[in-house]
Amino acid sequence: MEQAAIERFLSSLEEQHQLYLAMIDIDRQQAELLSNEHFDSPDALLELVHQKQHLMGLVSSIEQTLQPLRDEWHRWRSQLPESMTAPVESALGSMAETIRILIELEDESQQRLSTLRGSAQQDLETIRRKSQINKAYSAYGSQRQGPKFIDQRTEG
Repeated sequence: MEQAAIERFLSSLEEQHQLYLAMIDIDRQQAELLSNEHFDSPDALLELVHQKQHLMGLVSSIEQTLQPLRDEWHRWRSQLPESMTAPVESALGSMAETIRILIELEDESQQRLSTLRGSAQQDLETIRRKSQINKAYSAYGSQRQGPKFIDQRTEG
């Protein structure tokens, strides 16, 4: 593996790592948004999701470049001097830690979204029941056509 290939590999890893760090920032914004007890910002959440999807597209594009270099790296790293392998191994370690954090944040967001979804379903069920009760009472009220008893003392 040539020095130029190692530098390309390292550069691509760093670029991808920066994108993962940006996704962590977005996930933290998402967590803050979802931590609100009365979540009321679906548009803001959708914007964050859109930003993450864009970043994932960029990561995927870089991954296409990285994959052949990564395969080559695995074949050649044992034959290279430590001065060449240390920066790449460090970058790979940092990337692995960043991805671990990203996965944790994603899992927390999924749990929070699931909790919010359950809460919203309960709220909708409560509204549905109240609506049924209101319909029942309004139907009863519309059947009455006036007083059944007339107080004749007041008529005169």
